[in-house]
Amino acid sequence: MTNRAVPLFLIPSLFVSVHALATEHEEHQGPVSVDAEVGALLTNGNTQSSAFKGKVDINHELKHWRNEYIVEGLYKRDEVTVGDGDDAYKEDQVTAEKYFFSAQTDYKLNSEYQGVFGYVSYEENKFSGYKYQSTAAFGYSDRAFQGKNQHMDYSVGPGMSMAETEPSEDEDGVYVPADKQDAVILRVSAKYVYRFNPNTKFTQSLSSDIAFGDEDNTRTKSETAITAALNGSFAIKTSFKYEHNSVVSDEDIEQTDTQTAVTFVYTY
Repeated sequence: MTNRAVPLFLIPSLFVSVHALATEHEEHQGPVSVDAEVGALLTNGNTQSSAFKGKVDINHELKHWRNEYIVEGLYKRDEVTVGDGDDAYKEDQVTAEKYFFSAQTDYKLNSEYQGVFGYVSYEENKFSGYKYQSTAAFGYSDRAFQGKNQHMDYSVGPGMSMAETEPSEDEDGVYVPADKQDAVILRVSAKYVYRFNPNTKFTQSLSSDIAFGDEDNTRTKSETAITAALNGSFAIKTSFKYEHNSVVSDEDIEQTDTQTAVTFVYTY
């Protein structure tokens, strides 16, 4: 938590700025692919709840650059029981609300998959104990292996994580104010894809912002999914997501969140 975080944080931002200038002069632009994912759950009767999940994943291939932008959101409301006994009553409350954005740009070092990358992300999860969590990193990216029906890409490099905790109370009921946390990290990410056939694929993605300090938070995310195409543009995706914070600001907050979803995906 020192001022040394500032110059390291600027490196991926400068990398992205250089990329923006360079793409203006790209002579050969490749295709843009967009996956728009949406899912919803509504229940009425004895139990009332509603949940909405959305994600947009944009990939853009250029002659010298490879870009990916992700925007993701989750919103959930449930009817919960407040109080005990005769004083208990039901109330509609927000039980999950999360927004996430990330951008990664890779400068290609050769005609294969080797490159140097810059990565930034920002997340607000109102039930994680953090007001926000963000990451900036840069480093080396490549394809670990390529088979007939499968491949795995990875990236690794140093960076900074920046976060601010929500105000809370300790075990004695003493007010604990919000705390800004900056930490040096090593970002490691990988994505594995296996195609069973032209219409069905399995994907496994994993990323971890590994903090070096004993009291700093290491954030890990994983998604396991199977996507089956319905036609040329529409598909059904079944996924399981795992997110873990090694450090939380309140003992009542779980370190691990999981999410199982079935969503529709539109590709264009």
